[in-house]
Order: sequence, then C-alpha cells, then structure tokens
Amino acid sequence: MLARKKLKVYLDEILYIESLKEYIRIVTANKSILTKFQLGEIEEILTTNNFLRIHRSFIVSKDKIDAFTATDVEIKGKQIPIGRSYKEVFFQSWKSEDPGNKVEGSKIIYTGEKTSCANLFKLLVLTCWEN
Repeated sequence: MLARKKLKVYLDEILYIESLKEYIRIVTANKSILTKFQLGEIEEILTTNNFLRIHRSFIVSKDKIDAFTATDVEIKGKQIPIGRSYKEVFFQSWKSEDPGNKVEGSKIIYTGEKTSCANLFKLLVLTCWEN
C-alpha cells in the first residue's frame, strides 16, 4: 500500500528521476519515491545542482553515472536512454577525451573523481507516495 506523507529528499542521494505523466519517480539507492510533479518543474529546480535531462522522461544525476554509450547511460546497473534531442547537450557536458575516462567495449567508463552537490544539505521536501 502506498502511504502519502511529506518526505525530505537530499539531492546528493538522487540517482535519477523518471516521468510518469503528471507524476515523477525519484530513485535513490535505497528507495523509490512517487510525487505529483511534472518533469519540467523539477528540472527547473535541479538545473544548477549537477542534474541533466537526457530524455523526455529522465533526469539523471551526473555524479551517479557509471558509464555511457551513444544511446544510453548506466547508473547502478540501470540502463537509461539518451533521447535524440538531448544527445548534443549531454555529450557537451562530458569530455570523453578526458584522461579520467576509459573506453571499455562500446562504453565510456568515468573513472575520475566524482563531485557531489556543493551543499550536502540541499534537499527537496515533497508530498510523496513511497513504495
């Protein structure tokens, strides 16, 4: 059963956000949170916090990307597609020739230091349905 409540979500814990029509699912390493937001609304809040929209249905935390190809990103084993209209912005935000990255098969693996949100106490307080 889904419980409705107010929930704090720290930005540095978010792996990715998925659009589900007028709802979004915020995925962290430990839980999945459902809240009534549109992806565009949450994108405006998160744009200055190292989040990147890569598809009409997905926003990802750049810090949490483990690997990417020309068509998708991988976060904790989850493949998330890169939309055609978002590819240019995505690839401009990454420097694949950076010596901190290495090629493994058809994937570019980020091996450099990952930066976290500047302020670990940045958070969202949302009315959510947690499952």
